Amino acid sequence: QLIAELQDLRKHVVKNDTSITSENNSDIKDLVDALTSTEEKYKALQDNVPIGLYQSTPEGEFIYVNKWVAKILGYSSPEELQNKNINELYVVPQQRKELIKVLNEKGKLGDSEVLLKRKDGSNVWVVFSAKTVYDEKNNVRNFDGYIYDISERKKALEEVEKREELYKMLYSFIRLMADNVPDMIWAKDLEQNFIFVNEGISQKLLNAKDTEEPIGKNENFFIERERKKHRNDPNWFTFGSDCVDSDAVVMKNKEPQRFDEYGYVKGEFLYLDVYKAPLWDENRKMIGTVGSARDVTKQKQIEKEQKREQKLKSVVYEISNAVNTTRDLNELFTVIRLELNKVVDTTNLYIALYDKENDRISLAYFIDEKDRYKNFPAGKSLTAYLIRKNKPLLLREKDIANIINSGEIEIMGSMAKVWLGVPLKVKNDTIGAIVFQNYNDENAFSNKDLELMSFVSNQISISINQKQADDALRESEYRLRQIIDTVPHMIFVKDKDGKFVLANKAIAGAYGLRVDEIEGYKQDDIHANKDEVKSFKSDDDFVLSEGRIKVKAEEVFTDHRNETRIFQTIKIPLKSGIEEGNAVLGVAIDITEQKKTEVELKHAKEKAEESDKLKTSFLANMSHEIRTPMNAIIGFSELLNDPELTVSNRKDFIRLINENSRLLLNLIEDIIDVAKIEAD
Repeated sequence: QLIAELQDLRKHVVKNDTSITSENNSDIKDLVDALTSTEEKYKALQDNVPIGLYQSTPEGEFIYVNKWVAKILGYSSPEELQNKNINELYVVPQQRKELIKVLNEKGKLGDSEVLLKRKDGSNVWVVFSAKTVYDEKNNVRNFDGYIYDISERKKALEEVEKREELYKMLYSFIRLMADNVPDMIWAKDLEQNFIFVNEGISQKLLNAKDTEEPIGKNENFFIERERKKHRNDPNWFTFGSDCVDSDAVVMKNKEPQRFDEYGYVKGEFLYLDVYKAPLWDENRKMIGTVGSARDVTKQKQIEKEQKREQKLKSVVYEISNAVNTTRDLNELFTVIRLELNKVVDTTNLYIALYDKENDRISLAYFIDEKDRYKNFPAGKSLTAYLIRKNKPLLLREKDIANIINSGEIEIMGSMAKVWLGVPLKVKNDTIGAIVFQNYNDENAFSNKDLELMSFVSNQISISINQKQADDALRESEYRLRQIIDTVPHMIFVKDKDGKFVLANKAIAGAYGLRVDEIEGYKQDDIHANKDEVKSFKSDDDFVLSEGRIKVKAEEVFTDHRNETRIFQTIKIPLKSGIEEGNAVLGVAIDITEQKKTEVELKHAKEKAEESDKLKTSFLANMSHEIRTPMNAIIGFSELLNDPELTVSNRKDFIRLINENSRLLLNLIEDIIDVAKIEAD
């Protein structure tokens, strides 16, 4: 803004230099030079600040940009970027309209994440901030703002999530270091009465009013005093009750030793790392013991937490790994329960899946000492209450009773002493819940368990969702495999390198191999006839390069028995993964028998036609052969009617009629025999 004002002032001075007299010309020149110098300094300052600074009109025209804006957006210089309209830089143009609306209403815009387009077409996430600059008439003159690249920050989010566990451990360690307390120091005589104590043991262990009170008294004096004050609290002071008499051990062995001593002090559990040694006088005579104790309660807690963290890491890893090692969802649930049992009581556990569309809850996994459920309407169940609240809940019997009395839930099944539930979420969508119950001890679960389960629930949700997807995919693949393996035709998919991605049993049978010996291999690795492979590859390349279907009415295929088969094939381009048309889907139909049948039909037709010709010739010949005796029979029969015919002639005519009749009968029998032969 300052640069813009300096530029306006300089232009104003230069514009009006005609009114400058010779007397003040030098002063004005100095002023212009000073303004120019100041402008250059501010430009240099803005160009050296690693933040993109800009000034633009409401219409989106750049008034000013520094080199960092150009660098963030991939332009070689601010001048090159100034030729672009800001609206062109937004991946979502509507977003600028919304930001302008805020600027017009409020006059300024806080840091907002915006997705912009770089010169090379790639996207870049930036933080955008601006304010509105008004003219003297309170009209919007321009917008001043800054941007800085947060792409790396976006990329780092995933890494940050992965390191979350490490950060938690580091935080716990730092916190416990800050909670450190001074050591305790003391000395006792042979009767185990104190002869010296420091403030640490006086205040933290003995609860003495000062360091003088313990002198001449032993630990039992203070222990009994504290217990009398709190008769109704058996855990008020138990320190050392379960430990050996370490003073007696040191005096007996006459050498320094270390001990672990623990118990409740003022109602709080205390764990001490104790070092004791004999106390000698100048004559080397033992006159008592000296000791120091360091409060290692926090350290022991750290060790316990570290073990728990290690267990937790192992649990999360095993649950994650179980997605790939379990057969189905039910087996995954069993693994989840067994793993969670390492860090929390899973005697009564159920995993509920929520059907939002039907507002029903199904208990996909249910292990319980008292109740048996499979599914039920979500309604006013406690599980539905948890899903509606969408946050982890630790409820004891009285808490559950209060919610029932409020009318928000209705009890189902047996009332638990304590109930711990955590929502299962995938991408902010609640898919169900995991719930732990205890019917006997209301302290069976703590807030620590709630935090732990909240952390683990994320991996459980991801694992369940992935397993459901994997199971659905496997079922779909199984059905598809059944279908394509049932089809008698060869079905296959080859990638752009000619490798079989999919093959059915028909193609495996043609090669005399198993399906798994086909898939993952190139055709030229398993097909013996290289000329045929070359033809196959040519067709594949055509389909991939042209993106068109290739149909072949007949294609020669030599199988593993070296028998030649004839196939009718169709190949089509297939989308595989994110790329379009980088694979070939093929179907090959074996038409070998069909071709053989066609050849046989052709031969039969030719034979039939030839037979037909022979029949025609035969019938013509038979017609002549039959006509000859028939004419003789008819002719001589008519002559017998002549009354003047002699007996001798009549006998001759009758003989001729009989002879021709027998000849005709023989011809007829021959024709019948031929017909029988053809019928056979």
